[in-house]
Amino acid sequence: MADYEKIKERKLKKKRMLLKKTGKKIQVMLVIVALLLAGLGGRIFYIIYNRGDEYTQSVLNEQTQTNDTVLAKRGQIKTSDGTILAYSEKMYNVILDVAQLLSDDEESEDNLTDDTITALCNSFGLDRAELVAKIYDNQTSRYLKLVKEISEEDMESFKALMSTTDSKGNKVDTTVVDVWFEETYVRKYPNNNLAADVVGFYSQNNGGELGLELQYNDYLTGVNGLSYSYVNDGLEITNTTKEVTDGYNVVTTIDYNIQKIIEDHIIAYNQESPSKNTAVVAMDPDTGEILAMASYPTFDLNNPRDLSGVYTEEELAAMSDEDKTNALYELWTNFCVSESYEPGSVFKPVTVASALDEGVVKDGDTYNCTGAEVVSNWTIKCHSYSSGGHGVITLEQAIMESCNPYMINLAIKLGTTKFAQYVTMFGFGSLTGIDLPGETSGITYSADSMTVIDAATNSFGQNINVNMIQMISAYCSIINDGNYYQPHIVKQIEDSSGNIVKSFDPVLVKQTCTVDTSKLLRQYLLATVEEGTAQKVGVTGYSVAGKTGTAQKVNRDEKKWLISFIGHVPADDPEIAIYVIIDEPDGTTGSSGSSADVLQLSHDILEDLLPYLGIYEDLTATDVDTSNSEDELTVDVPDTSQN
Repeated sequence: MADYEKIKERKLKKKRMLLKKTGKKIQVMLVIVALLLAGLGGRIFYIIYNRGDEYTQSVLNEQTQTNDTVLAKRGQIKTSDGTILAYSEKMYNVILDVAQLLSDDEESEDNLTDDTITALCNSFGLDRAELVAKIYDNQTSRYLKLVKEISEEDMESFKALMSTTDSKGNKVDTTVVDVWFEETYVRKYPNNNLAADVVGFYSQNNGGELGLELQYNDYLTGVNGLSYSYVNDGLEITNTTKEVTDGYNVVTTIDYNIQKIIEDHIIAYNQESPSKNTAVVAMDPDTGEILAMASYPTFDLNNPRDLSGVYTEEELAAMSDEDKTNALYELWTNFCVSESYEPGSVFKPVTVASALDEGVVKDGDTYNCTGAEVVSNWTIKCHSYSSGGHGVITLEQAIMESCNPYMINLAIKLGTTKFAQYVTMFGFGSLTGIDLPGETSGITYSADSMTVIDAATNSFGQNINVNMIQMISAYCSIINDGNYYQPHIVKQIEDSSGNIVKSFDPVLVKQTCTVDTSKLLRQYLLATVEEGTAQKVGVTGYSVAGKTGTAQKVNRDEKKWLISFIGHVPADDPEIAIYVIIDEPDGTTGSSGSSADVLQLSHDILEDLLPYLGIYEDLTATDVDTSNSEDELTVDVPDTSQN
């Protein structure tokens, strides 16, 4: 027993010695830790004291955010009388924060995900199964776009589902959560296809794609605003907003009512007699302002890639993707600006004006038209060929009766060099500078390359290619004392408050003919409507003047035609000029035709247009009697391209 007690005592003694040694080690460790903490504390104090501002600035800079963009509103496109042709409307995209929704659902006793899905499907017509699949596939997404471009009314209706009001009038969140709305703008065209070629259209991916939307894209496009924060010198976070600048408005020279009258008649004509193209341009001769520009077929600016208005379902089904793309480009081409063609006899006033100014002919001079003219071994017919020709006619009668041989005689007298110079001086072969994209320069002969047969056929508008703006600009100069004005289609640029930023005043470019020559041409052109080939254009009570045209297209053996009328009102003091083209009129391809359809269309347009314009009736104007009037007939033109 005593031995046991001794053993027990020795064990206790050893334990006490072990505890004593351990205690000393712990004390040493505590001292070391205390020293380390003291050193660390000193270092922290040193950093805060000496470089604290720097580190504070660095931390705060990491917290700066610049992701709140305020979208600029694209400017409007308007007619000269204020009718809106294009505008941007604020809309909203529906965005779901999937990650937050699933996180909130885990922490909530309610079934937030199910309730939110139900609300979205009911409000926006979404398929529930598809929405559930999207959420499952995008569980970490903070930005899942569900619906594009809803109205403000629809947005507010959904927001009402996300919160309610308690008995004390306080707003309380519901179980519909984590849906937010992204602002966007949608381009809209309230008149659908009105002036489609002129206005063009806009897309968010490409910006302005055609017409004025493209030409004036830089003016129409605004500058987005930005809300952001930064740390100032006082280490304070400052919130700053860079103000949004909306795009400028483009005010055109287009008169809404003139445009509408013209387009209505174009559509009505083509519903009865479809053509490949029908195009009309109206211009103010004294300013160069385009008052209307339209062509057919056309397209809906709100749905520009829809071909169903031009092709049948069967035709569309048979088209390849490349076919459809080519069809769209053809549909979008502005015939008035981007297509060149042989103008035919509407070119004759240019030939006559050139000859008068050069002195190779004078008023009253005669020429014997036998129905054809032989030039460089080529026989060129007049449209009176079948009746034996016009006989001896004056210069005025040559315009009235649209005599080809008389024009050929004038071109030969002028000579190839001089004739080519006049063609160039009138603006053919070069761009007019019209403020629309895609203008073609046409095809003309230079003074060095023009041959006698070229001059002969060019004299009556064949084997020369022009665009409509070139033709009407040249015509307007001839009837306006030779004053050639820069053609333009935009009057001014305005800011969103209506203040004028930039004006486009009329620009007198050159004088193409003398005042005396202009006076004679106005006389000849009036006689053409009153007694010549354009009688069917006449409107009772108004002095209408102008010239008909029939042109044979290439390839000649296909016998395809382009018929036209170019004219002005009043005859001696022009306020408006109009140019009407029907390309490949119905029923004429492969055979022959006349100017009858284009004369009737021009008459119908002017009959509605003139009262609107407020042009006073001319008490001296003769009554219109077209019972015995003759049309200009189509004439086969020799293919001299290999000459």
